[in-house]
Amino acid sequence: MRKQNQLYEIVPAILPKDFSALKTQVQKVADKAPVIQLDLCDGRFVPTTTWPFETKDVAGEVLELKKLLGKSQLELDCMVVHSKEICELLYDLPIKRVLIHTELAVETRHKPFADMLRARGIEVGFAISLHSFIESLEPYCADVERQLIQVMGIARIGFQGQPIDERVFPRLRALRARYPRAILSVDGGVSRAQAARLLQAGANRLVVGSALFSSPDIDEALHFFSDLPLQQ
Repeated sequence: MRKQNQLYEIVPAILPKDFSALKTQVQKVADKAPVIQLDLCDGRFVPTTTWPFETKDVAGEVLELKKLLGKSQLELDCMVVHSKEICELLYDLPIKRVLIHTELAVETRHKPFADMLRARGIEVGFAISLHSFIESLEPYCADVERQLIQVMGIARIGFQGQPIDERVFPRLRALRARYPRAILSVDGGVSRAQAARLLQAGANRLVVGSALFSSPDIDEALHFFSDLPLQQ
């Protein structure tokens, strides 16, 4: 969530094991955050498998989810080999943005896929893992300058609750120097203890999963992450 005078954005992240878990977490943040990130894992790019894989009624669950979201929109983090196919199942949802991982850009034929998304009014961002070279973003420079770069803050993606990997801090500084106008988002390891450090290193968007949903008071947690001290 973002306040009018705020220089950064907080995005709740949901890694849904199944539709029941997805509903429970969506209900906690719907209408409280303009954008909710939905992590999609196919069990191939990462070992984790999430909704909607292996579900028997995608269309029915999509309709139910759409009602639960209220005014919130979704951002799909596609840790999925066949992103185009899975997105086609979810187009009835209010999707603001789709994130393509650079390691999968060849498999997804990223240019035609990105063009198709934009034709639908959906924004495109690129995610980069800690083990990938920053230069792997170069083929998409025209895109990332206009859109968003998501920096993974943990080495083992697809799993929530891990501590931050210290390599993310120099990576953020390097990316901010290279792409001064880009939106730099961090996903993974974003905790109360590390959030302000990430902003100071160059992030202007934090994706928060377990640190938010494990809180006994989710409204207080959202308030905490939305009012972090910024260095002037």
